[in-house]
Amino acid sequence: MKHSFYIICIFFIFILHCYGIDNYNNFQESYVEIRCGKLKDGFFPIRYDEENEEVYIGLKTLFYFLELYDVDVDLESLNISYNVFGENKKIKLKSHESFIDDDELYVSTKVLKDKFKFKNINFDFSMLGLGIVPDFILPYEERERSKIERLRLEAKKELEKKKDFIEMPKRFITPGFIKLFYNSYDFNKKGDLSYEFGNQFLYGSLYLQGRFERRNIVEYGNLTYNNIVADNDLVLGNIYLDVPRFINTDSNILGFTFSNNRTYYFKEGSFTVIKGEAEGAETIELYSGSFLLDYIHPTGKNFEFKISDGNMSDYYILKIYYSNGVIEERKVFSINDLNILERGKNKVNIQFGKGTKNGYLQSNFNILHGVTNNITLGVGNRILTSEKGRRYSFIENDILLNTRHKIFPTVIELKNYHEITHKENNYNLNIIQKYKEWQLNLTYETYSKYIFYENGVKNYKSVSLGKNFKNNYLEVGVNKETLYRLGINKNIYTYWSTYKLAPIYFSLKLEKSLENISNRYAIYPTISYYGYFSTVVEGKFVKENNSRWTNSYNLKIRKRNVQLIKDKLYGDIGLFFKYYSDRHTYTYGVDFNIKLDDFIYARVNSNVTKRENGKSDTGNGIEINKIFALKKPSLKLDNNSSVTSSVIYGNIFLDKNSNGVYDEGDLPLENGIVIIDGMKFKSDKQGRYIASGISSPRTIELEIDRKSIDPMIKATFKKLKIRTESSGQLRVDIPLDIISIVSGNIYNGLKLPENKFSRKLALINIQLIKDNTIVSEIKPEFDGLYFFEDVFPGKYKIKFSYLGPEKYKFSTKEIDVNIDTSGKESGDYFEGYDTELITGEVK
Repeated sequence: MKHSFYIICIFFIFILHCYGIDNYNNFQESYVEIRCGKLKDGFFPIRYDEENEEVYIGLKTLFYFLELYDVDVDLESLNISYNVFGENKKIKLKSHESFIDDDELYVSTKVLKDKFKFKNINFDFSMLGLGIVPDFILPYEERERSKIERLRLEAKKELEKKKDFIEMPKRFITPGFIKLFYNSYDFNKKGDLSYEFGNQFLYGSLYLQGRFERRNIVEYGNLTYNNIVADNDLVLGNIYLDVPRFINTDSNILGFTFSNNRTYYFKEGSFTVIKGEAEGAETIELYSGSFLLDYIHPTGKNFEFKISDGNMSDYYILKIYYSNGVIEERKVFSINDLNILERGKNKVNIQFGKGTKNGYLQSNFNILHGVTNNITLGVGNRILTSEKGRRYSFIENDILLNTRHKIFPTVIELKNYHEITHKENNYNLNIIQKYKEWQLNLTYETYSKYIFYENGVKNYKSVSLGKNFKNNYLEVGVNKETLYRLGINKNIYTYWSTYKLAPIYFSLKLEKSLENISNRYAIYPTISYYGYFSTVVEGKFVKENNSRWTNSYNLKIRKRNVQLIKDKLYGDIGLFFKYYSDRHTYTYGVDFNIKLDDFIYARVNSNVTKRENGKSDTGNGIEINKIFALKKPSLKLDNNSSVTSSVIYGNIFLDKNSNGVYDEGDLPLENGIVIIDGMKFKSDKQGRYIASGISSPRTIELEIDRKSIDPMIKATFKKLKIRTESSGQLRVDIPLDIISIVSGNIYNGLKLPENKFSRKLALINIQLIKDNTIVSEIKPEFDGLYFFEDVFPGKYKIKFSYLGPEKYKFSTKEIDVNIDTSGKESGDYFEGYDTELITGEVK
């Protein structure tokens, strides 16, 4: 009985192999949308076996859709041969794997995937969509690669020719911008009048800052040449000095720097310190992942964060809100402000100058080189003088290793500072070892006599182990510090953070001294929220020896862009509270800023401070600023703008003669909206717009908001790319032109049945050409109708192509079209550009 069953099964399989698919006449003929990468056809024919829920695809039609025209399908032998970039492929099908209908060979999606090397084929029955992913390079992909390479080599010439890339010119000197500030920290006292000035000078960007009441009217200033070599900037004047943290020196020097560093990271014991520069920043927020750690309102160009967060972050995110509305995000990596360099990449930092406070000469020279994608080596020389007048001369050597292992990655940073004069070595070693959710951190620092005689630290050692689990992070660590003359200081700490209540973030750090002398306890809780408003609550509780606990609190709440008057007046409102138990003092207050149209910007703060003697002081302050373009002081500028930002202005107009120039007869457009990097600027009655506060130097995109203009007109460009320059100005007129629709029909000159003719239409390509350039490319609808939308005035040519294997032609292969909308204020419908699909000679 068992053998009989096997015989029946084998016979059944044999029958299937011999007779193939014999019920295909019952399959439904459907048209679906097919996608393959950037290729798309909304009218692709398939056959559908409803009983077995199987889709069958015609091979000839598919290969033509994929633009593989060198294909041969032998319907008798069921052999298929095709060529993919010089590689010949041959497939032999069996009768049960396919069927033939209307001179087309159909196979199921399973056979297509298994035999023709497709990574994935997916059919969405609900949306009637077919998605395919081949395991070989398609012609369009090769064209894209060639196109990218060609654009890379000829980018400047090609882009300037198309007028879709504009460089804001660099000038020897420009009038620039000046921003005047009035600051009064107490209404009962005289306020300060200060300024910021920015312009282009000697083809660079000049920035000056100072106060009018002082003898030295310039307190801070520099001249910057951006991206002078690769991504490095050359800055002359006041600069921030990058120094090892064990050297205490004036970090603000007068000199020059050549680098691209704008942020610096280092550890101070168990605390993390992040410093940097952000000129024109109103608020800076510090995140670990998506959770707010702290935020500040910098009063100048430089900023600093000091946080207690264990070693949970590989990197931090700085979210910088500039006064002009631009938002910048910076990543600050936890090792030397960088990830390991890629192979062949270099990073340079050259600095030289003298301290602004003490006049001591300082210099840095460091270069990092990516030897491999995993190893970066560095060498440098530092000649520094501390604030106590002690001179240091170092040769610095750096080794950075990142194994980049997916499961067990290791990151090592070793720095050696060799003090040349005294021939002493100092070492800083950081090791991060991860395994899945675990992270081990090791730090070892040792300093020579010449160093620790001043900074007081002989060596520092720490080890910590952390683990992520269920939206929590827990870390335990121990550190030991050997101090000059003060002995040994040991501490143990536990750090826990959770974002289980996101967007609320909570962290708690417990610290205890292991030395009986101090017997110190410390607790650092933090709660933050980022959403409708920003909130940070920080606490500090300390107990030393047998004394009482001392505590301090810091609460900050801020809401950005509060609508004070609908669609007209917005402002930021902030509340703060600070309390110190050891001094029995507290401070609370409110601050807010508002922008009064284009007239003025004001920031008001009020606070109350209770002192140790029980008396309370009230302070009310105000800051008012106004920015002017010195070339045209009456120009309406956004007072939130920085003096180093740029201005783009021009006219939005209906280009009646289609020459792209604003001239006589053209109609200005009121309330047209120009979008630049997400910011919107509206045109006035004369069609004029002014976009101030554009972040510079960088490449921005300018476009017109289609919702703000008539649907039958359109800008003659999609987006303009503009390279801005600091304190630069550029006129960009935006011509709008009438758009029309061009349509026609492709008729059935072959006299084929309607269903068969529809399949031929799927193999037709139609191009709209102007000045030998393809403007648009489409396929006809299932009934032969085709149409081009958004066609500007001008002379065009419509060209028809049949991509199938048959020798079909068109009664008219090319048709000339003249879109003339003279004297009209709206587009038109141009129709009747018809042709026939036929056999034989072309007329």
